[in-house]
Amino acid sequence: MPEHERSHFELLGLAERWAIDPDALKRSYLKLQRQFHPDRLGALDPALRRSAERRSIAINEAHRVLSDAIKRARHLLQLRGLVTAEEGTVNLPEAFLLEQLELRERAAQKGEDLARLAERVAGDWDALGRAFDAALEAGDLTGAEAVFHRMQFVNKLRIELERSRQHRQGNESIAAD
Repeated sequence: MPEHERSHFELLGLAERWAIDPDALKRSYLKLQRQFHPDRLGALDPALRRSAERRSIAINEAHRVLSDAIKRARHLLQLRGLVTAEEGTVNLPEAFLLEQLELRERAAQKGEDLARLAERVAGDWDALGRAFDAALEAGDLTGAEAVFHRMQFVNKLRIELERSRQHRQGNESIAAD
């Protein structure tokens, strides 16, 4: 089967699940790149070299998508024929949105314990990942898509918390100097 018709999971030899082992992903990627990278196959005739280049591009794209939790979830939905709506066009439950707003406001407060808040959000993230995989395994694409949209919000919050934490650490080290 041509590379462009295979799932990224299949190409890298991984199970089609959202929860993947990052080390297994890296090992598979590096093994395939060692095997098919065009620079390692310089002595090939031009047709075989072009084939190796196409395969290397497909391997890089698969790694790029599967390394990102949101892109990986979107890919899983697309493999099942579901095209996800853009984030701003989705109606999420008001209670969820209010909770996200409250967490963001807490993260912006000067005295807030960002480590504890990040721990809370990490727990939410893990629970969403499990719910996403469970919905996919049950064939509940509507449920998986709903979880996916929540994942997008929580992932943005995770990123914001990490940036805030780094910013505070930078300011604390400047103040200590």
